[in-house]
Amino acid sequence: MTSPPALQRLGRDTIAERYGNLFSMYQDATGEDPYRTPMRIAPGAHFSMGGLWSDFDQMTSIPGLFVAGDASWSYHGANRLGANSLLSACVDGWFTLPYSVPNYLAGQLGTAPTGPDHPAVTATLADVSKRVEGLLSIFGSQGPDSRPRELNSIIGRGSARPG
Repeated sequence: MTSPPALQRLGRDTIAERYGNLFSMYQDATGEDPYRTPMRIAPGAHFSMGGLWSDFDQMTSIPGLFVAGDASWSYHGANRLGANSLLSACVDGWFTLPYSVPNYLAGQLGTAPTGPDHPAVTATLADVSKRVEGLLSIFGSQGPDSRPRELNSIIGRGSARPG
């Protein structure tokens, strides 16, 4: 069998540098060498799922109900084939919702949205920054892949208990 076109064009070293980890995982999962046999990739069922409709402020047709991430229409169907839903969910949470929700609530209350210098905003940002800095400064000797059962237990995806 001939090599996959990208491998012929770019060479094995370039492909390994760019996608080596992905190729290793694929080979572990399928038993096929993706350097010799083209990878068999097909859309899963979630590519055809809907998602909640929303406007550009992420509000659904139910006033006050906002939607973000994978629950949104914009990350399903044909759109999802060209997008990274995790990155898009981060954009929703970091850029869109922090403005659209306060603007909606301010409109309901007849007041102006809380500005970035409001004491509640600065206190929350300081608290989050402190917690993030604490996580980033741990510098442990093991990565999250060294204890997957315990990690799954912590994030609620498994039945294993830390120990």
